[in-house]
Amino acid sequence: MLALDQAFENWLPVVIPAFTVEQRDTRIAAIRKVADELTKPALAPLILLFYGNVQNNSVVDSVRQALNDCDDVPIVKNDAELSIFAAGVLFEILERGGKLAIATCLMLNASEFGGLRGANRIQDVISQGDHFLKSEGIRIREQSIEIFDLQRAFAVHAEKEEEDETVEDEPDDGTIPIEVIVDELGKFGTSVAQAITMTERRRKEESNILFWLISGRRRSDAQPLSKLKRKQAVLHLASDLAEQTEQIPGPVCATSLLRTLLEQCDGTGDETTVEACVGAIGTTDGSHFLSLTRTLDPQITPLSYALEKARENGWKKGWQTAFETQTLMSPSASRTFLEISEQFYIELLISRLFTEG
Repeated sequence: MLALDQAFENWLPVVIPAFTVEQRDTRIAAIRKVADELTKPALAPLILLFYGNVQNNSVVDSVRQALNDCDDVPIVKNDAELSIFAAGVLFEILERGGKLAIATCLMLNASEFGGLRGANRIQDVISQGDHFLKSEGIRIREQSIEIFDLQRAFAVHAEKEEEDETVEDEPDDGTIPIEVIVDELGKFGTSVAQAITMTERRRKEESNILFWLISGRRRSDAQPLSKLKRKQAVLHLASDLAEQTEQIPGPVCATSLLRTLLEQCDGTGDETTVEACVGAIGTTDGSHFLSLTRTLDPQITPLSYALEKARENGWKKGWQTAFETQTLMSPSASRTFLEISEQFYIELLISRLFTEG
């Protein structure tokens, strides 16, 4: 994948055709400084800025200030340059990895579903996010589980004692101070507990999803999927999979799992609408879904927003106008069952990341 320096050099001519090396380097340094201070709550407005949605908030103000500080003589900083700067920050976050990068990837994926899809944006960031998300989904499920090497820790301590010239020469009886033993044993115990927890989470996720897949039933009430209309199943299957996902991001095969289960449901055809899927949800199920998700921004988590508006209207029609206004997408636009189900699954994972900290 492209490194930030090379990637940003490819983007900068869009706004500064004859940029200088100094202009490039000061902007890259500013990007890394903003990335150093970025928190999860700032991700939503930064992603909107990446898509060219320039709003009045503290995140946009900080990006604008960082850009202004890049030049001794102020030059015009238009929306395009703000978006490219935001792209740089997101790209840098993805290169660094970690939970913030996972949240970034999921939110970018979610944004591609909604009204932001048609917006001009830098494809390098989307591609980098897709690559990281797939790699991370595999890594956390295949990484080796390491146990703290107690014997090696004691050996290292003994070596340090021998090399420490400040220690007075005393007969070496080969013993290790009790406080060192207690400290190293504590580290060993912690590593064993973490290994057991990780192993159990892997086993639980794999066994639960496999049983669910084979059973062909909805988890909440064991109703056969063959008796469930596809428009009813779309959000249920996403919720079932999210509740069984032990590690975020979810398994790389999540899309295939949802496709397989949707094919078991009653109905023909591949397309539906957000309006139809939300309209098929009743009070009980809708309240359950909303206990698992939250709206970060209507354009990033549009299905969660649709459910909130539907609840406000007593799970009856009347939410569509607000939905279209805030998400910039039509609730009656044709989308595949799989696309809607996968989108809600992503939104549920995003909500967990923000709830669990």
